[in-house]
Amino acid sequence: MFMATLIFIVSTGLFFFYLQALCQKILRRQFTQEFSQSIVNANRLEFPSVRKAIEDLGSPWNTRG
Repeated sequence: MFMATLIFIVSTGLFFFYLQALCQKILRRQFTQEFSQSIVNANRLEFPSVRKAIEDLGSPWNTRG
């Protein structure tokens, strides 16, 4: 019974280690084509225009007055 429990714990640990490594590899992948811009345009999202407006101001702490 002890060996079965030990094998189960080690197998579960290795599975989660493999899953973490796989997720990190997927998230680090660089795409040759920029897909996010086409998604933004298709859904008419506003965050690119907000980002551009903030960059045009120079600093988010910039006060006009």
